[in-house]
Amino acid sequence: MRAEKMYMMDVIGDLDYVDDALSDILNSECVELVSALPQIEDNTFALDISDEHLDKSVGFNDAKEFEIDESYKELRSMADVIIEDLNLDLEEIFSKKLQKSYDPHSIRKIYEDLSEEIKKIENIKKDIANKEEVIEKFSHLIDLEIDFSKIKELEYFNYSFGLLNKEDSLKLKTNYEKLLAAIFHLGRRNEPRLKKDLDIDLGIRKEEYLILYPKKVNKEVERILKSLNWKELDIPDGYKGTPREVIERLNIEIENLKTEKDNIQKMIIEKKQSNIDDIEGIIQEVFRFENIEKAKLYLAQSEDYFYLTGWIGKSDVKNMKKLLSKYKDIFVQFKDSDEVVKLQPPTKLRNNKLFEPFELLVNMYGTPNYNELDPTPFLGFTYMLLFGAMFGDVGQGLVIFLLGLILSKKGRKDFGGLFERIGFSSAVFGFLYGSVFGMEDIIPALLIRPFENINTVLLAAIYLGIVLTVIAYGLGFYNIFLEKDLGEGLFGKKGIAGFTLYIMFLMLVLRIVKGKGLPMPVIITLMIISILLMIFKVPLTNLITHVRPLHKDIDISSYYIEESFSIVETVLSIFSGTVSFIRVGAFAINHVGLFMAFTTIGDMIGTKGGSIAMIIIGNIVITVLEGFIVSIQGIRLQYYELFSKYYKGDGIEFIPSKSLTK
Repeated sequence: MRAEKMYMMDVIGDLDYVDDALSDILNSECVELVSALPQIEDNTFALDISDEHLDKSVGFNDAKEFEIDESYKELRSMADVIIEDLNLDLEEIFSKKLQKSYDPHSIRKIYEDLSEEIKKIENIKKDIANKEEVIEKFSHLIDLEIDFSKIKELEYFNYSFGLLNKEDSLKLKTNYEKLLAAIFHLGRRNEPRLKKDLDIDLGIRKEEYLILYPKKVNKEVERILKSLNWKELDIPDGYKGTPREVIERLNIEIENLKTEKDNIQKMIIEKKQSNIDDIEGIIQEVFRFENIEKAKLYLAQSEDYFYLTGWIGKSDVKNMKKLLSKYKDIFVQFKDSDEVVKLQPPTKLRNNKLFEPFELLVNMYGTPNYNELDPTPFLGFTYMLLFGAMFGDVGQGLVIFLLGLILSKKGRKDFGGLFERIGFSSAVFGFLYGSVFGMEDIIPALLIRPFENINTVLLAAIYLGIVLTVIAYGLGFYNIFLEKDLGEGLFGKKGIAGFTLYIMFLMLVLRIVKGKGLPMPVIITLMIISILLMIFKVPLTNLITHVRPLHKDIDISSYYIEESFSIVETVLSIFSGTVSFIRVGAFAINHVGLFMAFTTIGDMIGTKGGSIAMIIIGNIVITVLEGFIVSIQGIRLQYYELFSKYYKGDGIEFIPSKSLTK
């Protein structure tokens, strides 16, 4: 199945109703806005010059970026403060339908009315944050029975509190005799270090020290510490008592401040309860205003008109026409994606309820190209098949299925849907294998018991892999046909040459093992021809498409070296890919064997309670650990053994522009 057909929607309308029209489009959640000005400049956004459209066409000459109202930032900031201080629930606010219209700028009056209380709350928050910062600094000294306020008053002594890394800490130990100071090792801590390009807190373990020394050797101590990359830590002034006493006192003060803040918030809520509906309505309008102004960044405008463009799926075109028809003198046109040359259409997947959750796995690899086959149905069916075959158990499968139902009800329909389907598949194969919570003496096997038929199961897994690989090649042929890539279709690894090499490899194995199939000279000849066709793909493609020279735009020596190594990789991948499916049978066998290990331990315990406990523990371990491993193995087979035959995943996901208030 291909992704939904996309159209480029162009809209021209009066500036008088731009906010309402844009709001309707955002609320529909079926249009991905595209910057209109580049489309106008490239003549992609164009309409017939006629009497009806003459004034709109003339407006193209004056088109410019849309002028937005920057005040939305200030209004949003005010709204955020009010939402927090009134303990308002945004989800609840957005779920309410407005009974009347509001001016988003009215938020200023509400903010001013609450300004005194809000300032008190903001000051309390800052005070709490400051005290928590002080607590954090003293927390590293909590075990020291030292009053730092008294140390700071010492006339002849100074102190330094700081960090050293492990290497410099060792250097400090070797220099103890050179320092006229008392050195206290306080412990270790992770010093955050942010790696900017990854935005990851790496965390470096450092040693904490407190150093007391006479003021007369101040310069000498500072020199030595500087050479050791000493990082000075601040000990706040004005706090009397030991660190533990300071922390306890500050915690009490923080609790008192929180109580004071809660009382002020209650007072504000009581004060404004009478017109809370209006407050919530205005907040809705503030978010709507912000949403519209941000969306206007994609629009262009002339003196009288706005210009909007965006991608829309075929299934939504009719409803969009109806939605915008209420606006006077509005112009709406829908262009086929083939007419939009300079923009790659986004991919909007459309799958039935059975396969829809597997879009998550597809998008993890890469969104399908607009012109290629959507792999979701094939991936969904084969992933359920492979997972069930590797993890066939009625009881454990139903546990995974129930977990999926719980996740779906909690709003995680993507993962929940996946768990439901693979859990159901596992239960079905459990009936085929006769396994319930690892026990094979409860129900009969409808098909086979893997542990008792090891060779049969392993061979069946390889045969299954061959069938799936052949289907994957077939899907690859279809994608190549859609892309009209003649060279890849005839001479590529995913084309006829690559498929022939794969089939001849199977024939070679059949001839060696069984002595059947095509004669050996025919097999070897076809394999050599296939390899040569793949090596000479570019010149052969240029030959039949009448492109000269045959090695146009390529470095000949580099090309043939790369292609030769590529052939080696292809041959190895054919072998490894075929054998790789043996893991399906191996895990089916291992699933039973792993449970037998737990039952054996239970028997060794020698008590009924011990045996039951080991059965329960075994099922938990197998369901969690092996279930996770099997799911990873299923994904690996999809990505490396099947996707490599037919799928690119270099598309752009369709992400509709949405309203913040929905």
